Amino acid sequence: MRQTTTGLGIAALLALAALAGGCASSNAEMLQFLATTHSPTGCAEYVVMPPDGLSIVARPTDEFHGYGVTVGPDGTSSLPLIGRYMFAGKTTSQIAAEIKERLLEYYEDVEVTVNVSAYRSQRYYVFGQVARKGSFPFTGNDTIISVLAAASPTELAMPQRITVIRGMDPMPDGQGIPVDQDGRIKNQTQRITIDLAAMVRSGAPANFRIANNDIIYVPAHPLAKVGLGLRQVLFPITPAIETLEAPRDMADAANGKGSGTY
Repeated sequence: MRQTTTGLGIAALLALAALAGGCASSNAEMLQFLATTHSPTGCAEYVVMPPDGLSIVARPTDEFHGYGVTVGPDGTSSLPLIGRYMFAGKTTSQIAAEIKERLLEYYEDVEVTVNVSAYRSQRYYVFGQVARKGSFPFTGNDTIISVLAAASPTELAMPQRITVIRGMDPMPDGQGIPVDQDGRIKNQTQRITIDLAAMVRSGAPANFRIANNDIIYVPAHPLAKVGLGLRQVLFPITPAIETLEAPRDMADAANGKGSGTY
């Protein structure tokens, strides 16, 4: 019984190994492609929200020499000379322009630079056949290729069917779901399919920027699903059988009947 079970387990391993071996070269090419720099298409400047961290420099002021601030839960924070200031819902360029305008009340000329020092408010998510999965900070500069490069698809991935799921923006409590004049839901979930294998072959990717709350799913190749299914079914059997046969093997060994392998 043990030989038969072990043989099936080995067969499943060999099937997985053959699949991995066949995909190894293409997977290496894909990872090398992802590691190179590709210009993104489309642009949407990052919108600051709580509890993002910001770095503010205003020359030639002393008050804003490397000044750091964390956006509070109400979207505001206190600034020198200015007092409470609303950061939430604005881009860094908008914040810089407004701070400059306020500081001109105290200085004849001033140049303001605002950068995000800590991306905390927004996320995107990666799942499926990748080495690194989970939740990641959204920076506004994330592209499909930079995301996949960081996640690193495995040899079992199906690069022709990578999916980006882009949902509706959350609505404030009490406002419900927006509908158009015909009663249909606005901003329906978008499902974008990426053929990374075609990008690698052509060398000219249709790169685009990831949005806040995007879900990137890297599916397993159909053959990989079969191999993984076999492994999940067969491998739990072997430890159970070994547990049942262990006492008999120990008795046989004590009586000099060999190793107990059948």
